[in-house]
Amino acid sequence: MVIPHYGDPAPTLRLIGALRGQEPLVPERIIVSDDASPIPFPRTEGVEVVRRPRNGGFGSAVNSGMELVETPLALVLNSDLAVGETFVRDLVAAALPWQPALVGPQLRDPSGAPQWVGRHFPTVAHQTVEWLTPLARFRHFDV
Repeated sequence: MVIPHYGDPAPTLRLIGALRGQEPLVPERIIVSDDASPIPFPRTEGVEVVRRPRNGGFGSAVNSGMELVETPLALVLNSDLAVGETFVRDLVAAALPWQPALVGPQLRDPSGAPQWVGRHFPTVAHQTVEWLTPLARFRHFDV
């Protein structure tokens, strides 16, 4: 389990507390990837902390934490996530029939309404436009 961290450690500590209380699947290993936070993540019993030398953003923090994962399944959680006491069990059970897969839980806002957090993978057309955009700087040159 990898939790990227930056900023106030309180939300991350709350999440870790909730994860330790999971029924019946308590995570065996919790890794906090501190992304060069101005407030370093404190030493916490049962938590491995990897501190990045400089801030690289969410993806870099995830990658730094994932380098330590040695299991076939990994869970990446935002540090401010609030989870119920059967979150890990429920997520693993829902994902099991789809393996290998990248899955995510249905998130809800404070009022209980579902939130959409997915992203569309880029299409070939989207990737082509992104690749060709830097070439636009040459459009005014005579050939």
